Amino acid sequence: MASDTTQARAGAAFMMAELYYFQLEKPESALIQYRRVEWEFPRSIYAAKSAYARLWITTHDHGDTLGAMALADSIVNKYHGTRYAESALYLWKRWSRRTDERTALFDSLLANPDTSRAGWFEPEVAIHLPSSPVDSTAVDPRQGVQMTAEDSVRIDSLRAVAKKLRERFREKE
Repeated sequence: MASDTTQARAGAAFMMAELYYFQLEKPESALIQYRRVEWEFPRSIYAAKSAYARLWITTHDHGDTLGAMALADSIVNKYHGTRYAESALYLWKRWSRRTDERTALFDSLLANPDTSRAGWFEPEVAIHLPSSPVDSTAVDPRQGVQMTAEDSVRIDSLRAVAKKLRERFREKE
């Protein structure tokens, strides 16, 4: 049960980073929050997701080539055998348009997928969004993170922004 509580906290911390980035449009605050998730919940799948999100912001918002290289390498080292390592290499390849050891590793992983650490991280917990306000002190960790109606509205807005970003990304391909 302690694991469920930790995962719920990790999920809530990750959602806060997402809100900073997508809803509040504060990428620097989002980067700090994503780093916090990685530091406080290293065995959570949210750590890997946060690292990937940091890479996304580093490439698309900052255009930082050296930072992106370092983050891609870090993700591959820390989270190898997960979909986030492969996704980081793909993002690097598409964004940088370079041919280097990262793109060679990506091509190699396409031919020989590495799922050795896929089960190393604890699974994500479902985040239940109730339709009416709830007492935030009455959270049952087995039920995931309960949020207020206001949080639910923010999440809906976040989903709409994410959908627009995905559509925009597809248009550029």
